[in-house]
Amino acid sequence: MAIIDDRDGLDIAAVLRRLSALEAESAVRKVMAAYMAGCDLPSGKGDAVAACFTADGIWEAKGLSEKELGSTQGTEALIKKFDRNVERLTFSAHHLTNERIWVDGDEARGEWMFIEPAVYRDRQAVWLGGRYENDFRVEDGVWKMSHLRCWSLYASPYEDGWLKTRYIPLP
Repeated sequence: MAIIDDRDGLDIAAVLRRLSALEAESAVRKVMAAYMAGCDLPSGKGDAVAACFTADGIWEAKGLSEKELGSTQGTEALIKKFDRNVERLTFSAHHLTNERIWVDGDEARGEWMFIEPAVYRDRQAVWLGGRYENDFRVEDGVWKMSHLRCWSLYASPYEDGWLKTRYIPLP
């Protein structure tokens, strides 16, 4: 897509639309990075994670962990859920890959794959992996997640790996 038309000069409107889309993509990446960092904090996860969501934001488990982890909506519920994770997952290190982001004005959709080495209840090393399919929107001038869908593809004991034991519930 050319930004310069040889006959008419610079198409400022097109440049501004493209710039706005690039800025939105950057903001969405920053929200995901802040979410990952919040999830990996040793304490204070709830406030850090909830700050990444709209006031009516939804965190929803899909796939293998859907039954155990369900869905959580709203700031206070998200704080409670992720503060509980301090004892549940005593160590985690999220890694995101395969990013795809689509922007449509003040809304966006993003997808990522993730791998997460973690420790469950201070006694079991586990591999967690899956994908995120998230919706974002601008709230009070700031990009935030409005709906996070965490598709669990495996939750495997470190010793076994996902080939031997693809999934163990981590309620």
